[in-house]
Amino acid sequence: MRKEMFKRKKAARVEASSLSFKLGYINLMITLVPVLLTIAVFSRLAILDLHLPRLGEESEGVTLQRPDAPAAAPLSLTVAIEEEGVAVSNGPERIAIIKHREGRPDAAALSTLMQRLKREHPHSKEVVILSRAKTVYADLVSVMDACRSVNGGQSGVQSLFPDVSLGEIS
Repeated sequence: MRKEMFKRKKAARVEASSLSFKLGYINLMITLVPVLLTIAVFSRLAILDLHLPRLGEESEGVTLQRPDAPAAAPLSLTVAIEEEGVAVSNGPERIAIIKHREGRPDAAALSTLMQRLKREHPHSKEVVILSRAKTVYADLVSVMDACRSVNGGQSGVQSLFPDVSLGEIS
């Protein structure tokens, strides 16, 4: 009888030990799963999905130039809001300087220039807008609007250079 009682107590201790191990394992999983899912989401934010065409392959909307074709000079459009006016340049080449009107950027003249540049370079979509730290927010927005689109009257809004990047003149 004593041996039977000893066996029961031993079995109960083994079962309690096993149960505490199982509960500890479950608690560990309850803690680790949300942590790992959170880390997976943040690591996904750091990855850029780039799908580039293969060499020698033409896909819809992408035409690769022949090697003997003259290379077209890409438009590297930069609009700088300076103290005296708005300077528009293509890389190192300055295209125009549009003087401020009544202390503010002349959005109408800038829009006209952007429309002309869009006609000359219909496939370009990017523009870099540079401003000083003390530039008034409304001036920055008016320059950005003049570069992005123009109201075409009955034809609606015409997109000019919708991909805008902002920078600071140092």
